[in-house]
Amino acid sequence: MSRFRHWTVAAAALGIIMVAGCNRKPGAQQGRTFGVVVMTMNNPFFVELTEGIKEVVEGHGDHLIVLDSQRNSTKQLNDLSDLLLQGSVGLFINPVNWEGIKGSLLKARDRTVPCIVVDSPVKDEDLVLSQVASDNVEAGRLACRALAEVQPEARVVIIHHSIAKSCIDR
Repeated sequence: MSRFRHWTVAAAALGIIMVAGCNRKPGAQQGRTFGVVVMTMNNPFFVELTEGIKEVVEGHGDHLIVLDSQRNSTKQLNDLSDLLLQGSVGLFINPVNWEGIKGSLLKARDRTVPCIVVDSPVKDEDLVLSQVASDNVEAGRLACRALAEVQPEARVVIIHHSIAKSCIDR
């Protein structure tokens, strides 16, 4: 992960820790629970991303639960429900389905659990504390330019994942 991105995610993590800290009840035990749900842990990017979040969360004496949605939007919705039931005070979400995640965001809002969306945005951005997302349109352009420089005669195949905003944009 680039140094810029690592610090951006770390700043977002610190922000959610501070907001969640405002919700701490007097006399509550130390060590709050935070959750992170990513699209897939088969991608080294998401492994490093979660490690960065874990470093910040655990550095403040809190606990992080990391869940892999395995590119399954229904599993992701269930994972988010489970994290809310386990008492997570803040959520980091890399959405599988940028529109279908709304129900989980509404549940989190109803429980006053702040959400930070990472890498791929959500449609209902007013339901999240912050979005730390890549410019996937430009990423797609850059990837095509790099390919054209290395292999000008190459044929390009577009893999379409119709519910992940990052893939739609690329």
